[in-house]
Amino acid sequence: MAVQEGTTGADYVKKNLPKGAKAVSFEDSALMMTAVKTGKVDAGVNDNGLVDYFVSQNPDTEVTKEFQTGESYGFGVKKGGNDALLKAINAGIADKGAYEAAHEKWFGSKSE
Repeated sequence: MAVQEGTTGADYVKKNLPKGAKAVSFEDSALMMTAVKTGKVDAGVNDNGLVDYFVSQNPDTEVTKEFQTGESYGFGVKKGGNDALLKAINAGIADKGAYEAAHEKWFGSKSE
């Protein structure tokens, strides 16, 4: 099972790896997904956005399982650095319809 080093996906795999399976760590997601595509590993775990995009560009790969980790995503904006961007992000989050539309556009499904 391929994982990206230092991620919550790697932590999840370590806690839930089936008996007899082995975790293989990669420095970044591109190396991890290439290992899956080339058959160096049987499968990999990473964030939906990254994996979904990779699958869309590589039709010989697929997402076979999704699982809940309790994670949430956040936005980072430099304090006092870009007030207009911060305002736009906050407005987008507050507008549930706009947020759902953006989530569906970029992640392929409505948020959970």
